[in-house]
Amino acid sequence: MQYHGIFSIWCAAYDAFEWNKGRGEIGGTWVSWLNHIVNISDSYTRQLRTLARKFIAYKKIHYLGISVSELYYRRVEIISMLESNEDWRNFWLNL
Repeated sequence: MQYHGIFSIWCAAYDAFEWNKGRGEIGGTWVSWLNHIVNISDSYTRQLRTLARKFIAYKKIHYLGISVSELYYRRVEIISMLESNEDWRNFWLNL
């Protein structure tokens, strides 16, 4: 699956979880909800959470045609690239 697909779904699911939890309609933690309802592992959840923290602002990255595992594997290199060059950072920030 491409990054933008799972990333978008994950972000939408997290927003829905937080909104419903705030209304008192869901109990428990995000991880337990994902394990029970969405059926994904804790390690995959941690990878998605890390990627969301690092790349949520970089809109174009959401549309990269690489897997979540490849993006996770290269995250340090990508962050280094984004932090080292303002033009590159601005390119990836804007759609």
